[in-house]
Formats: sequence, structure tokens, C-alpha cells
Amino acid sequence: MVWAYLDNAVSNDRIQKGCAQLARYRSLLQQIEAQTGVGASYIVTFWGMVRPAKDKQSSRTG
Repeated sequence: MVWAYLDNAVSNDRIQKGCAQLARYRSLLQQIEAQTGVGASYIVTFWGMVRPAKDKQSSRTG
């Protein structure tokens, strides 16, 4: 069951987008990491997991 979820949740596209966001926002993410102790890669990972749902919602309303 966990593997089925991961197969749908993790894709090459998401990984590539995450790497791009990590590079794009590196400075800001490093500041947040220093303030919170949460690694930049974890922040981007979480962002990548919640963002697609938000994007779908905004495209329905806009």
C-alpha cells in the first residue's frame, strides 16, 4: 500500500521540479534552514507534495 502511494507521489517530473526550485530559492531556503533547523531539501519536498493540489484548485477558480 505504501509503495502504491509512492509510485503515484514520486515522479521524475516532481524530482526535476524540486531540484529546480531548490536551486532557484537556494538563498532563501538556506536562511529558513538556519532559522528553523529544517533542511532545505525537506522544505522543497513538502512544498512539492502540496503544491500540485493547490495548482489544480487555482486553475479551477481562475
